[in-house]
Amino acid sequence: MSSTTFDNVTVFGKLGCKLCEASKDKLKLMNIPFKFKEIQPFIDHHNGWRKDGSVDILAAYHMYDQTLPIISIDGLCFNYPEAMKFVKMKQAKISVAPVKKEVILVSA
Repeated sequence: MSSTTFDNVTVFGKLGCKLCEASKDKLKLMNIPFKFKEIQPFIDHHNGWRKDGSVDILAAYHMYDQTLPIISIDGLCFNYPEAMKFVKMKQAKISVAPVKKEVILVSA
């Protein structure tokens, strides 16, 4: 798969988080470029609405019962298992070539 398939991937987590490290390792194996951001500043220093997407990250963090990592892929937020499922589904759709069907009319 080409790494250009995913334009903007960010892993939000904490240092020392085993699932955060696993998600980063998996993305590296899949040749998907990503950024890692510590989530604690989003939790501790959030001063209301900002246009940096932090509200989405906080909502996802609380939606997943404060489990980490939260992975943002092209503006969509996922927990680790859902992010990997999303990536694999998107890869499958990209790698499958369209099938041409021919219709042959037979006259009786």
